[in-house]
Amino acid sequence: MAGEAHCGDPLKPPSQKESDDGVVRISGKEFGEGLDFKQLRAMAKKYAVEHFAGTTVIIESTGNPVRISVSSIKHTLSFARSQEDIYPVVAMPKLLRRSMKIGEETDKYGRHNIKSIE
Repeated sequence: MAGEAHCGDPLKPPSQKESDDGVVRISGKEFGEGLDFKQLRAMAKKYAVEHFAGTTVIIESTGNPVRISVSSIKHTLSFARSQEDIYPVVAMPKLLRRSMKIGEETDKYGRHNIKSIE
């Protein structure tokens, strides 16, 4: 699925709640219950790749586009150390869309394809 992710599209599993107050709510049961860490990470990766890999999200506070690639999904999940680190993956487009810029710095390695880190 390519394109822009929008709130209200079929990116959310049935148990993920939409809220009117702008808060992204995650129950922790989006991928099922009783899964061990490896199973949960595999389910999160599969879901993310199938539902929003290749999409572009516009950050509401800045208007900047962020592309969600398969490699960014893998990178995000590689840092997960607990199940609580995995649950937010289901809401990645919403979390990015509603994120707030708190700073900016140039890439410390001087890579030309990296504009800045926000």
